[in-house]
Formats: sequence, C-alpha cells, structure tokens
Amino acid sequence: MVHLGLKKLESWVESLQPAYLDPLLQSVKDDLMPALYKQLQSGNNNFAVAAIRILGKLGGRNRRLLRNQTILEGKENGEDGLKVTVQLPKSAGVASVQVALDEAVKTSLTLLEKPSVDVYYKRQVRETLQDGVVVVERQEADRV
Repeated sequence: MVHLGLKKLESWVESLQPAYLDPLLQSVKDDLMPALYKQLQSGNNNFAVAAIRILGKLGGRNRRLLRNQTILEGKENGEDGLKVTVQLPKSAGVASVQVALDEAVKTSLTLLEKPSVDVYYKRQVRETLQDGVVVVERQEADRV
C-alpha cells in the first residue's frame, strides 16, 4: 500500500501543473514532509528511493509552499563563546589552557581570505579548523 501511494503521489507531482497541485499540497504539507522523511529512514530501499524521487521533484516548489515560515533567532555561545581546554605537558605536570574557538575561527577565516598569506600558513589554518571541528564533535558526543 505504501509503495502504491508513493507511486501515485509521484505521478501527480510529475503530471499536474504547479498552479493546481501547490494549493492541494499546502493543506497537507505539514503531514506529508515528515512522512516522506520517515520513509527515507524506514530501511526499505524501495520506499526510500521513491520518497527521494518525490522530494527531488518537489524541490523547486518548496519555497512557494512555505507560507508560514518559522522565524529563527540566533544566539551567541554564552558570554565567553565556545572554549576548549587543551592540556599541555610541562616539567612539573600538566598545564591546562583554555582556547576560545570563536576567536580562532574568526582569525583563521581572515587569514584564508587574504591572498598575500603564504600557502604554508593557509594549510596550517585549515588543519587547525579541522582539529577544532573534531574537538567540538567529541565534546558533543561526550555530552550525549
């Protein structure tokens, strides 16, 4: 039944004019999109392939379907920003240093945008950014 429903929906999306189909989809889009996404995760490859084809065909229409858009507000990462604690070995034990990733990323991006900066330093900046991403991912994984 699911496969037949997906095939029928796909044929409608292909054959009906957007001026006719979009108002019909508008009334059910809040239920349709999560249902298609659920089919992607179902583990049934036939359903997932059909769902991805439908989503691809609807791709150009998605902006017209968004009538009641959710307004998102940005938030800074607290007062101090995102920090990582780095432990460095020293003669009397270990020294802990906090590195502000927000400032490191801003400085790195500034260096990458300057054409006069040597390629060696740009590679170092890229590696620093990659390491920063790994650290943040590990911290997120530890929280879960």
